[in-house]
Amino acid sequence: MRQLSAADGWQLFLETPNAPNQVAGLGIYDPSTAPTGRVTFEAVLQHVESRLPLAPPFRRSLLKVPFGLDEPYWIEDGRFDLEYHVRHTALPRPGTWKQLATQVARLHAQRLDLSRPPWEIYMIEGIDGMEGVPSGSFAVLVKLHHAAIDGVAGNELLTAIHDHSPKPDETELEDPWKPEATPSDWQLLALAGTHNLLLPVRIGRVMARQVPALREARLSIRRRTRPYDDVKLPGMSIPNTRFGGRVSPHRVIEYRAWPLSRVRAIKAAVEGATVNDVALAICGGSLRRYLAEKDELPDRTLVSIVPVSIRTEEELQTGGNRIRVMRTALYTDVADPVERLRAIRAMTARAKAVRVGVPAQVLAGISEEMPGRIIGAAQRATVNMTTRLGTAMGANTTVTNVPGPREPLYLCGAQEVAIVGAGPVIDGMGIIHIASSYRDDFSISVTACREMLPDPETYGFCMQHAFEELFERATA
Repeated sequence: MRQLSAADGWQLFLETPNAPNQVAGLGIYDPSTAPTGRVTFEAVLQHVESRLPLAPPFRRSLLKVPFGLDEPYWIEDGRFDLEYHVRHTALPRPGTWKQLATQVARLHAQRLDLSRPPWEIYMIEGIDGMEGVPSGSFAVLVKLHHAAIDGVAGNELLTAIHDHSPKPDETELEDPWKPEATPSDWQLLALAGTHNLLLPVRIGRVMARQVPALREARLSIRRRTRPYDDVKLPGMSIPNTRFGGRVSPHRVIEYRAWPLSRVRAIKAAVEGATVNDVALAICGGSLRRYLAEKDELPDRTLVSIVPVSIRTEEELQTGGNRIRVMRTALYTDVADPVERLRAIRAMTARAKAVRVGVPAQVLAGISEEMPGRIIGAAQRATVNMTTRLGTAMGANTTVTNVPGPREPLYLCGAQEVAIVGAGPVIDGMGIIHIASSYRDDFSISVTACREMLPDPETYGFCMQHAFEELFERATA
């Protein structure tokens, strides 16, 4: 039995009935590379079962402390039922991307049962009419609660259930897993009492260790950020858009992909720019064009939250959340796409200088002792207040970059031809962008509240236009 960290508990307590805090990855597969040229649901079910030793979160359930007096625990669930979690469905003909996106959005919007291990896998057959994808392809949607994983941990989990060649690895894995006995409510309350009683002592010890390091970091930050003194940081007062306010329980998903070589060509046009900067510039251009077409583009720039992984080598394959977040302007008030990229590069460089100046583990050490339920409740209260007042809450969207593998992946012998991410949206921030790479492609997928983005195809065209405009200007 392992207690959730503060960061994981925060992800759990942040969600609301209309905004489940879930992340998902959609893989699209060409079965022609499989040994028989076909992959059945039974084969997928057996394959997932064989990889359970490589996916520890799959057999862990949440165990809540009575009255919410402490962070929940992960427990190895003796009631685990694989066939409950792995499911099967199919698209009606002709099996287009629009049909697949609609189906995935509906599945992603449904709340996970938190009395069971919080994940589901759907095999979706009948992809016969999607451009660029062979007829007869299928998809696999893997959906998990954000309390269990962040983006990097999710990538590790997805990699664990794949192979690197069409011939599946049939090596029988040693499975040391054992279910755990569920403690009584009284035992949990006793643990909570001890944990809460010692909380002030732990916080005091952490502050004693970390505050001197923070003082030293202040000088380092000033030195490192001096070259960016002219970069204006985004304030907390940001423009309102249609993506503010309360989200509905319904979702839409859209996706566009481009050759990674073109993204690198764009990156080369601005000294020091990164692939992540290019992703931010594309998202800024997409939002600018979409809102302008609606005659809703604010005069001030939109702002994005950008999660940054602080996971160390020792923390790989541990699951959970190891992230920090930064805020950056998307410069939607800048018409020239290259100038927008240049401005984003300056701001992210300044943010990186701050991150280097304050060691990630210092801030993590402090935040880990703050109860996630308190942080989550405070953020929920802030969201409720801002949405009630009709104001935005510090950012308009999230843009997260989750690099994928460069080599092809296979599931039951079928080659993965595309990866699409789906993320959570919250009240006050009804749209999220997920950038990813796989083999020689770079993609951005969007998850949004259906009421706020009723025309996802239009937004897809805006994404395509933003990329093409940026590429043409950067390579001219």
